[in-house]
Amino acid sequence: PNLPGVPLQAHSTTRRKPNGMASVRITGSELVPDPETGKEYRAYFIEHEEGGVVTKSTHRYSEFTKLHETIPSLTGTRFPAPKSLFTLSDQAAVDERTATLTDYLTFVMDKVPADERGPVDEFLGINTAVPDVAAAHNGDTTA
Repeated sequence: PNLPGVPLQAHSTTRRKPNGMASVRITGSELVPDPETGKEYRAYFIEHEEGGVVTKSTHRYSEFTKLHETIPSLTGTRFPAPKSLFTLSDQAAVDERTATLTDYLTFVMDKVPADERGPVDEFLGINTAVPDVAAAHNGDTTA
């Protein structure tokens, strides 16, 4: 989904993992009404690809800042995309914000320790569950 008549750039970066390549990119954004207040906000469409598996998620700016606050190793660091410098309809500001948020996600994916990745993986919609091999052999499909 894109804004009518406004081309959106997809910002993408790639990181190398021990077992291959992974990438995250914001493919676009659009203004949507908040279901509770009716006030518009910008929703960002995110794609994460790793090992041939693509996950998609949609998040608003405030969810990026909440993610930042949940990662212990980032405690005390400033979130890189300050809200006060942003307007919802200025395309140059949207493009800059999109690039900054993409860079932020890439930084987090590269630098956050594995034991703190849970909130990041959840944010990106990455399934981190490890299958229960014993349950699978017993015919248990709840694992």
